[in-house]
Amino acid sequence: YVGLEPGAEEANLAAGAAITQTQSALVLENLIGQMLFNRAAEAITGWRAKDILGKSCQDVFPAELCENGCLIKSTIEQEKSFAAQTVFMTHKDGRFFPLSLTSSPLYDLNGTVIGGVQTFHDCSDSLNNALILASVADGVFTIDRNRIITSFNRAAESITGWKADEVIGKPCSEIFHSSVCGGDCLLMK
Repeated sequence: YVGLEPGAEEANLAAGAAITQTQSALVLENLIGQMLFNRAAEAITGWRAKDILGKSCQDVFPAELCENGCLIKSTIEQEKSFAAQTVFMTHKDGRFFPLSLTSSPLYDLNGTVIGGVQTFHDCSDSLNNALILASVADGVFTIDRNRIITSFNRAAESITGWKADEVIGKPCSEIFHSSVCGGDCLLMK
């Protein structure tokens, strides 16, 4: 059983049970032979927990996702986690939007995989921002408050010779070695 506190509890989730103390959308599969949704999952997909009770994953998520690469099924079969896979889904109201999915196996007290947990969030904003950033002709990069590079567009790659995957997650001073790095950082003013 997945407890809300570290460790485990002996009681299993039952049909109609809810996990409420998470901000991520959450789907549990196979633990009790059906899906469980939390409130965040309801808000993102438009499906209410009571509407999906007894339904399989394929009834809610896109068929192509379930048939060609079910993340929870892969997690259970391979006994490993998968992170940040973007897929497109149709909201219950017909609206099409991107989801970022992460999936992990669920273990019982003996370490046996008993199901999978999938968290997801609507990544429309981050996908739109990435598309805008990629289309800008000027070299653009962004940093967080700790001056760690969080994005680096194609034009920035062309200008600097660095690839995005080489610089994202690194301090900008480590990449640019500029006299304005550190306390004189123009981006932090």
